[in-house]
Parts: sequence; C-alpha cells; structure tokens
Amino acid sequence: TGRPIAGIFKNNTGLSKTGERLRLESTDGSPLLDFSYATGFPWPTLASGRSMVLVNLSDPAAPQSWRLSAVATGSPGGSDSIPRASNQSLLDYVLGGTLPSFDTTTGNFSVTRRLGADAATFRPEWSSDLNSWSTQALSLTSETPDAAGNSTLQWKLDPAPADKAFIRLRVSENP
Repeated sequence: TGRPIAGIFKNNTGLSKTGERLRLESTDGSPLLDFSYATGFPWPTLASGRSMVLVNLSDPAAPQSWRLSAVATGSPGGSDSIPRASNQSLLDYVLGGTLPSFDTTTGNFSVTRRLGADAATFRPEWSSDLNSWSTQALSLTSETPDAAGNSTLQWKLDPAPADKAFIRLRVSENP
C-alpha cells in the first residue's frame, strides 16, 4: 500500500533468535503473512545474530525462498534487487563473472551468485550421460556470503557415480 511498516512488540520482546511462528495481521485482524521460520540450515544462517537482513522472494514458509540482503542493513521500504542490463547474459547477471566449480573426488559443486539478481533463478543439475539431467541426489549443504554482495552456495552430489558425472547450472529468467 506504499505505507511504511510500523509497530512494536508487546512486553518489550522481539523476534526469537531460535525461530518461531510469525503472523502479520492487517488492521482488521486478517492475516497478511503466517509462517514459521528457523535459524538453522537450510534457512540463511548467517543473518542470525549479525544484524543481516533477509529478503523474501516468494513463499515465506520455504527456506529457499529467502536470501540475504545484498546490503548489510537491508532496504526498508525499497528493494535491493539488481536490474539486468539489456545486453547482459543471464549467466553473467546471476554469477557476476564467476565460474561454478565441481570437485569430482568429493562430489561438491559450488556456485557464487550475486545477491539481488532476482530477475533470474538457477539450479544445478547432474547427468551421467549428458542426455538425461536430474536435480535428485544434489543437496544444498551450505551458503556463505561475502562482503561484496555475493553468496557462495555448495551442493553435494551423493551418492556420486563411480564412473562419471557432469554438472550444469540451469539459469531461467523470471516472468
């Protein structure tokens, strides 16, 4: 509605540092948001206790729908999304020029993404033959932000195939 969010916690309390149910209501008492959050992985863990801000991209109850803000103090009442240049490839927009890496001995796949590159989504996929691709057996194991507004995500391919494995990053433009 264009109005700033304002309010106070009752009894001099605040959000729990260990997670809890959060319900935001309109002036008539109807729910605007109603979900539970946590502070452990797969929720973005580095926000907890560091005054980092989380940004919701879609479903507030889904940990993967939240990301760290591109700026430490967030953008209250605004957006920290980075616009995509008209001549910029989706891959460069999302990764900012960094290349993904795959360690064939451990099965770890790492990608450094630009926080705020919200006009696109990505997911890793793997194949043993370059014909059929899957996201199964790939588990997100960590996310580590840096001071430059990026975040490195790491997935593990488990079990890793004994003979060969190929990894790709599927990048899609959001509607």
